[in-house]
Amino acid sequence: MILRRRSAPRPADLDNIDSLALAAPLLETELGLISPGTGAICYYRNHDRAFPLVESSAHDLLTHYGANPKSAEIRHDDFGFTWLVAWRNPSLVTDLRAASKVFADNDLGAQLLCAMTVLESSGEAQATLVYLFKRGTVYPFAPRARQIRDNRLELAIKDVIEGRVPVESDQARWFPVWGAPGMRY
Repeated sequence: MILRRRSAPRPADLDNIDSLALAAPLLETELGLISPGTGAICYYRNHDRAFPLVESSAHDLLTHYGANPKSAEIRHDDFGFTWLVAWRNPSLVTDLRAASKVFADNDLGAQLLCAMTVLESSGEAQATLVYLFKRGTVYPFAPRARQIRDNRLELAIKDVIEGRVPVESDQARWFPVWGAPGMRY
């Protein structure tokens, strides 16, 4: 009989989450994509007894952090994921990082899947930049219609930000985030 040890879950990499904010002015200048101030953290809920308290602390931080009360809520999607959604400008990414740190500081960083910020153009285009916590990389997701991706826009976004932020090189990991908070599709 061979016993195999399970490897520990990969901890969240918060080092490059600021890439979401660094990419924003580049995308506004080059592609006319601006952030309406919607962003979120996606995670798996677990059965740890401390999890609800940590989740509540992260939510409270997003709601009460800084001088002005801000808007945030917890949502559950049809795929079994939980989203901690925030609406604000200009401190969106800073606040998402702080909320993510609450999970990481309480040994629940492995539950974090991604952070995302919504981008829109004056036309119909909508996209999101997705930060993968396990890999410390960013990729674009641009839905064009229900279950149809705008690959051209995704590659245009990649071309603008590549070399300036850590873009996920394995496009097979550019997972769609259908129905993510703030997205039409």
